[in-house]
Amino acid sequence: MRRFYGPLLVPPFAVALALALPILALAGGEPVVPGRTGNLPEHPWTLGSQLPNFRAQDLQGKPVALRDLKGAPMLVNLWATWCGACMAELPAIKAIDAKYKSKGLRTVGISLDDRRGEVEMIVGDLEIPYTVLFDPGQLATEVWRADTIPDTFLYDRSGRLVWRYNGIVRPNDPGLEAALKAVTAKP
Repeated sequence: MRRFYGPLLVPPFAVALALALPILALAGGEPVVPGRTGNLPEHPWTLGSQLPNFRAQDLQGKPVALRDLKGAPMLVNLWATWCGACMAELPAIKAIDAKYKSKGLRTVGISLDDRRGEVEMIVGDLEIPYTVLFDPGQLATEVWRADTIPDTFLYDRSGRLVWRYNGIVRPNDPGLEAALKAVTAKP
């Protein structure tokens, strides 16, 4: 059924889409393609949940398992070069890494791109010093149940989630700053 709007005939889905676009634009983040679904353990966004057993290759092709990095506080950031919000956020993640690396923080970026060359170019251009994992199959979106990116997760030394955020992280965010100070305090 088409509706008449002045001199134009507009299908109902076009009207619905036109009304939804401003709302979607305000939601922030970039949608990602969902991966496989199945019986997943506790929701990975639940504070206190354990660091997921995620494995991927770094940009040099070396396999990395996040659980093998447990023992240090860890900031995990899901991002992609095609995500404008992610690109705007990368300098903040780099600044957080620079500020807390000497206090034991490990920062891990997980790129959801399917072209390694683009990721390598951005990492090189921005001089990103922390570990970046390459996840062309976007399996991280299933593991962390991420519908949009950027997504950032902070884990303590025992691998428990203590802070999370969906959207652009700001390095001066009071909640993040308090959580970073807590997880990097001497045990």
